[in-house]
Amino acid sequence: MTDTTATHCNAGTSRTPGSRLFASVPVLFLVPASLGIFLIAGPLLGLFLNIPWNQLGSIFTPQVLGAANLSLSTAAASTLICGLLGAPLALVLSKVLNRSRLHRFGSVLYAIIYTPVILSPVVSGLGLLFFWGRKGMIGTYLYQAGISIPFTPNAVIVAQVFVALPFFVATAVTTLQAIPREYEEIALVEGAKPAEITFKVLLPLAAPGLATACCPSPAPSANTAQPSPSPAMCKVKLKPYPSPSTWPSTAATSPAPSEAP
Repeated sequence: MTDTTATHCNAGTSRTPGSRLFASVPVLFLVPASLGIFLIAGPLLGLFLNIPWNQLGSIFTPQVLGAANLSLSTAAASTLICGLLGAPLALVLSKVLNRSRLHRFGSVLYAIIYTPVILSPVVSGLGLLFFWGRKGMIGTYLYQAGISIPFTPNAVIVAQVFVALPFFVATAVTTLQAIPREYEEIALVEGAKPAEITFKVLLPLAAPGLATACCPSPAPSANTAQPSPSPAMCKVKLKPYPSPSTWPSTAATSPAPSEAP
């Protein structure tokens, strides 16, 4: 057994450095990996090479700076809210609901939480308007109390949280589920309280994953702040479409046919 083991060890150490790198992954995977990098880096390179860098200073107008300030401030606020609400929600889903007798209803709850990801901006705007609008389910009572949400920076933050929170929860739940349960049991044996287990065991171990969950949150948040045809964001008053009786006649508007050669 000793000679056989030594033979295997010598065989393993005799490999070239390149073969050690691909000991667990086939070398052929370099082809799709390189193609993926090409599909991502290609458009970025094209964008970088076609930016008019000599005219970059002309875009720093008060209007552009105001829009950038609104986008960055609301994205930062929504990211903070996603962290404060998403971390407890992910802890309850991964450490409480999945271990309870109601774990069968977890799929339904997950479906509800992840639904905003697949909704279009128009549908999301309608839902937000029906809930937070001045005549919405909650907005009516807020408006009576003197609190107006629509067409304010608070409306932008609410819309951003609606879109970004599912991304945060999905990443946080995956990170927390990867933590072995033995760590919690050891803390319980040592007499740790639930708060101590959460803040001294679970959250420190999940910190890299939670930080990763915070990174994608500003992206959909800032994208939500852009103008969209949603009634919740649109202030333009549309003119009534003219009736067919007022349309100009075809003979008066169509050009005269040219004579054939």
